[in-house]
Amino acid sequence: MDRTPPDHVGQLSRMIYIDDSGSERSGLVVYGWVEVQPAFWARALRHWLEHRKALYRDFGVLITKELHATKFINGREQISGDPPDRYTDGDVVRWKDLGRDVALRSLEALRDCPHIHVGAVYTREPAGGKVYAQAKHQAYTDLVARIDTELCEADTYGFITMDGDDPHYRAAHRTLKLDTRHLIEDPAAHDSRTSQWTQIADLVAYTAHMHLNRHHGNQFGWDWYTDHLGPRDPADGPVAL
Repeated sequence: MDRTPPDHVGQLSRMIYIDDSGSERSGLVVYGWVEVQPAFWARALRHWLEHRKALYRDFGVLITKELHATKFINGREQISGDPPDRYTDGDVVRWKDLGRDVALRSLEALRDCPHIHVGAVYTREPAGGKVYAQAKHQAYTDLVARIDTELCEADTYGFITMDGDDPHYRAAHRTLKLDTRHLIEDPAAHDSRTSQWTQIADLVAYTAHMHLNRHHGNQFGWDWYTDHLGPRDPADGPVAL
């Protein structure tokens, strides 16, 4: 049997890890992602794992601890088992201060990793309820179509991993024409509790949400996307669908 591959077969060029953010209250639907070429996957992961070691050394955040942005950035969970003294006032731990410093350090790690790209898209649906849910599903469908078009134009292939196993994600992929699609397979489902890549995507998505949903309570993060993720985003910022 001849196992020689055809001369002009497109290669798998984009491994894309996506997570959602936004809220009915704000009317925003946001999807953020981190992506890497397969050849650089191990190097990029090593870069991030070294960063996680630094978080343990400097903040007491275990490498196995899930980084769930909306929780630790807003001080809603005790992200560290051994908070440094500089974050304590007597018996009180300033979890917001600690969490936001962890987020900034993490964004700097992404900014300084040459092997990754990030991106985000958004739409607005202030109606809430079922209409908001439908807008969320449609936004993912539009994002999938957008990525597939980019892959077709480059004559390469891509693969998406999502946080969770929402059937609407599969449905979005299956709207693509099988004969021409370059985004292969249904999305893989990874649990954010055990996937570093999914946690990175979560941080990108939430940072994009703060960038777009500007109010006094998150003013500290208004420029985080521009300052830290902008250098890794080919679009220079979240894109409206």
